[in-house]
Amino acid sequence: MGEATSDFLVFRINPYLAVTLGGVGLLVALLLQFSVKKYIPWRYWFTVVMVAVFGTMAADGLHISWGALRCVDAVFCRRTGRSFYSLVSKREKPVNPQYK
Repeated sequence: MGEATSDFLVFRINPYLAVTLGGVGLLVALLLQFSVKKYIPWRYWFTVVMVAVFGTMAADGLHISWGALRCVDAVFCRRTGRSFYSLVSKREKPVNPQYK
């Protein structure tokens, strides 16, 4: 979903405008998601979609405009995975998406 939407927007309108709109959409989605203490499905899924779309735009931007290599992706992926693992392993109880 992220790849298809990202490519559609970038090829239909100005790429800089598309990435800016994607970033604003992600910011709005995160603000909506973190402004409530309970699980609201449409806010959650809006955030998931915006992470997918903007994440794809950011990765494509690195590869196309900066010429980033795949090995850079591998290093970034490994570091991100380690960060998430360290966060999850330090938690006392599992993450509950319904914020109970």
